[in-house]
Amino acid sequence: MRKKGVLLVVALAAILGVCACGTKQKKEAVFPGLIIGGTSYTPYFYQDINGNYSGIDVDVAKEACKRAGYTPVFQMIPIEDRFVELEKDILLPLTIFIKQVLLGTCTGISFVDSTPLRVCRNQRILVHKTFEGLATRGKCSMGWFFGFKLHLVINDKGEILNFMFSPANVDDREPLKQGNFQRDIKGKLCADKGYIGQALFENLFLNGIQLLTRVKNNMRNSLMSVEDKILLRKRALIETVNDELKNIAQIEHSRHRSFNNFIANALSAIAAYCFFEKKPAIDVNFVKDRQLVLF
Repeated sequence: MRKKGVLLVVALAAILGVCACGTKQKKEAVFPGLIIGGTSYTPYFYQDINGNYSGIDVDVAKEACKRAGYTPVFQMIPIEDRFVELEKDILLPLTIFIKQVLLGTCTGISFVDSTPLRVCRNQRILVHKTFEGLATRGKCSMGWFFGFKLHLVINDKGEILNFMFSPANVDDREPLKQGNFQRDIKGKLCADKGYIGQALFENLFLNGIQLLTRVKNNMRNSLMSVEDKILLRKRALIETVNDELKNIAQIEHSRHRSFNNFIANALSAIAAYCFFEKKPAIDVNFVKDRQLVLF
């Protein structure tokens, strides 16, 4: 009787051990899924007659996932949609790359401006659905538009110092009120009349930035040095940069089908401009002579 009891205990222990091993093996066999997309291209990536994915790339992906601890989940992606599916994953790395590597350095003379990024014509605003809830109506020197704004700060060499996207109805002065946007700016900052504001001028002045703008017709005239007046005449430099971004880098068009596509296209255009060998620039050399000095 005692022998049977011992055998029963041993049998139960063996069964529990097998169950525990099976449970442990089952837990170890469950790996997180990794979606792998591809385009049908024999013999690298294709589906056999049973609908299973096969090919050289499939075998390599299976082995790589096995070593990394993932379960491959294959999907067939049409070749025209493949880039659109993948480009949203590079938005953050591309932004960091532009901010950390491609932007220029402040030389003490900077220009700020905003330019409209239209996503459709005004006649199609009511039926536009792609940017519904994101894009807004705004007004610029060319009239009303529907879309977003690109806020730019450049130096006298035509290099971009900072940039920001906003809805079209955001005031041009709002980005300058943020510390991150004005962090790398110092010295003189030339802008148009849309940036006039006493509070903004005082805030920038406390941060070591002198805002230079023309005065409106209903404002009292202010004393300004000859150098500052000359710099304000060169403010068309940033307009040239905006023109190159739109006409050469193609940062603005109305063929977007998603917000991710819009941001990826805009960031790519900015990155492409940063690689231009020849950028619009001005040659600033102040010569101090003593012709008018009275002794």
